[in-house]
Amino acid sequence: MPKEQVETFELMYRRARTEAEQNEVSKALDTHMNGWKTGTDAWSRILQDDFLSDDDEDEDPPALKAALARSQVFLGRKPGAV
Repeated sequence: MPKEQVETFELMYRRARTEAEQNEVSKALDTHMNGWKTGTDAWSRILQDDFLSDDDEDEDPPALKAALARSQVFLGRKPGAV
């Protein structure tokens, strides 16, 4: 968030006279920062699909996992070694 926006929210919060007004500012800040999670506009849906989806797209394929497991180097003592 740009410095100017941070300063604006901080000023709004400081000027709030009641707890209810402070809660309104806090809610506006939360909506500004996290509104994409529940938004229905096109950009929010893109972000939701990218960040909130449960797909395993980033998971390594089995062949790569096996190759990585074979390439591990063990530097500790092997059980039973003297």
